[in-house]
Amino acid sequence: MFQNRHKLIRKLSGVGLVLSACVISACGVRPDGPAPAYRHSSYTAEALAKDGLAIGFVVRSHGSPALKAYERSNHAYDIAQNILSANPRLRGNLSGYRYVSQRMGKNFKSFVDRYRLEGGLSGSALVDLKRAKLQRRFLLLATIAPLDEIIELPPEVEPMTGAANPQTADYERVRLQTMRLNAVLVQVYDTWQGRKVLEQIVRSDDKNRMFATERSGVRYKGNSLIGALANSMSNRIAHTSDIRHPPPPNKRDALNFLWRRIAQSVPGSLTS
Repeated sequence: MFQNRHKLIRKLSGVGLVLSACVISACGVRPDGPAPAYRHSSYTAEALAKDGLAIGFVVRSHGSPALKAYERSNHAYDIAQNILSANPRLRGNLSGYRYVSQRMGKNFKSFVDRYRLEGGLSGSALVDLKRAKLQRRFLLLATIAPLDEIIELPPEVEPMTGAANPQTADYERVRLQTMRLNAVLVQVYDTWQGRKVLEQIVRSDDKNRMFATERSGVRYKGNSLIGALANSMSNRIAHTSDIRHPPPPNKRDALNFLWRRIAQSVPGSLTS
């Protein structure tokens, strides 16, 4: 009996802690995600497929460090690729950062700066947009909000009891998750009419799903005298205080998750 228990300790110790990034369900979060703050009736899947979409650029909100030009371009490219994956009907009818910057010409930098400062397009910026005569009717712009919150979720604990191996009653499986909460303001403009047709905040906890790192392992509960004796002979079984939450997802992975969310929210998306 004691020898078998010692083998079990070695086996459980070998399990160790596993760290990975995953999409998890989140209880108590808005089940369907937030409704757009504003959406014009002209912004439809049919109109997008017919008249096209341009992904202009991504900025950080005013008051945060500004993104460099290549960062704005890279983020816009990532959003475009996710949209094409989620919405194949737009293939051949989707333009990106370079196209928009070329059409805007010398006004492009001030166009970006005004958008970042004001949090949207209005007045002369909308006039400039119409004058650019983009081939694509709709223009998507995005602002990364300053929200960046790290949340350690409560541990999920499962017993390891089983008729096949009753010795596992002294142990339990533990899963720890750490999520990163970010948000992006998405706005879409009708470049032909010079007006906003969509405003929406996309968060990393929308639609009852969250992006998180995960760490799992096995810990000793200390229920039996034999188990306590066996555990005292090996420090390889983690106690409660030894199993800690994993570090959160890095910012790049968290943003990529939001780009996918934005793509899924585009009308006509196969995953919306």
